[in-house]
Amino acid sequence: MDTINLFFLVITFFITLKLVSTWWESRGKPPGPFALPFIGHLHLITSSFAIDLAKLADRYGPVIFLRFGSRPAVVVSSPSAVEECFSKNDVVLANRPQLLVGNCLGDNFTYLGWAPYGSHWRNVRRSANTELFATGRLNYYAAVREPEFNSFVKHLFRRSVGGHREVHLRKAFVDLISNCLLAMLLGKRYYGEDVEGSEDAKLFQELTEESLRFIITPSLGDYLPLFRWIDRQWTGKKMTTLARKRDAFMQRLIDERRKMQENGGVEAKCVLDALLSNQSEDPDFYTDRTIKGIIEALLAAGVDTVYYTLEWGLALLINNPNIMKKARDEIDFHVGHDRMIQESDLPKLSLLNDIINETLRMYPPAPLAIPHEAAEDCTIGGFKVRRGTMVMVNILAIQTDPKLWEDPWSFKPERFKADAEAKGRLKWLVFGHGRRSCPGAAMALREMTTILGALIHCFEWESVGDKKMDMNVNAGFFMPRANPLVAVCEPRKPMIDVLSKL
Repeated sequence: MDTINLFFLVITFFITLKLVSTWWESRGKPPGPFALPFIGHLHLITSSFAIDLAKLADRYGPVIFLRFGSRPAVVVSSPSAVEECFSKNDVVLANRPQLLVGNCLGDNFTYLGWAPYGSHWRNVRRSANTELFATGRLNYYAAVREPEFNSFVKHLFRRSVGGHREVHLRKAFVDLISNCLLAMLLGKRYYGEDVEGSEDAKLFQELTEESLRFIITPSLGDYLPLFRWIDRQWTGKKMTTLARKRDAFMQRLIDERRKMQENGGVEAKCVLDALLSNQSEDPDFYTDRTIKGIIEALLAAGVDTVYYTLEWGLALLINNPNIMKKARDEIDFHVGHDRMIQESDLPKLSLLNDIINETLRMYPPAPLAIPHEAAEDCTIGGFKVRRGTMVMVNILAIQTDPKLWEDPWSFKPERFKADAEAKGRLKWLVFGHGRRSCPGAAMALREMTTILGALIHCFEWESVGDKKMDMNVNAGFFMPRANPLVAVCEPRKPMIDVLSKL
């Protein structure tokens, strides 16, 4: 009996000690719902991640504490909290969580999106900005993007005059954006009808699709320690095998391009050419490994976010034909009917730009910003945030907050003209904020706006069966349409002469 009493006394002591320890650690933490043992708050995520978190913010406030399995997280959902995160705490929150995918597919956290804040990250980001995202380089590569845009429009025109007016736009958008990015980065095309049968194109598409599946699917072991060993042995080995295949493919492209430069003195026509030229001047930094990391990181981030927005934008315009007409009138006035819209026209097309801004406000491609991780203890909104805590910004919650935006779920591009400073007051956060904001924002906006402008300028659009476009969102961490966009297009009579000459 004494042994049993001693046993229960010891158990009671350790339980009490744990409860006291938990209470002590929780002092000053942000509020949040009750966490279940082992899984924490994972049970609260039932549909769209950002929408579920927005509901919690309505109940507990703009700064809430959650636990995803064993991983603590703070979610912020107000402009003031975002400003505190990325002004006062910008350096403290400049790291990314170390997840399995970043280790296996990010070459041990050396790729741009996964690298911890420090000299390597700064050098890689500077290189990406210099060779692709700087204004001068964006202008230079406009001549590379324009043929891809025209080829896309030409394809739609030929299909429509051939009787195929119903267009499945998701694949067409993916092919277009992928080829634009590939042309700039590698001087290659791996998508579309003209590369069907190409073994390289097939392999590249397979590697890209498999990589994307791992990136968008959370690994249980990152959040539940019980699964960590299994995850590393199963998912981790699959990722490592994929990484080796990607590495071999990219190394072959690098060797091929290097040989072309050595034999013919090829002018730097793509980012890979420029990086190889930099390698001759600074071989210690621009190793083949670093070059592959820069190229692969840019390829991973530059397609889905753009095609999501194009699908949503065109669907919104089909459902709002009066706004489409105003945008078309604006383009007709500034561009006319004797040529295609060009990127140089964009500064004059204020309504078209605001249509993209409004689409991104309502349907941000990544409604929850890529997580940050606190490098040391800090405070947000007066609450303590401990080192190692994930910090997440709920972009969707902020961009659809009725206290910040009047009638937030109505499509009103004119709101950006009425409130010219809306994007500067941390109410519009599509590309993040602070030093780890998206470096490719300017390029993505150029692509989205030019492509959508070309579709408005060249074609009449309507939904299949004259029904309203459905606006259902796919559940998950990102925000694509639940159903791929299908629409009916008819060439505009004033543009037929231009289209027939493409």
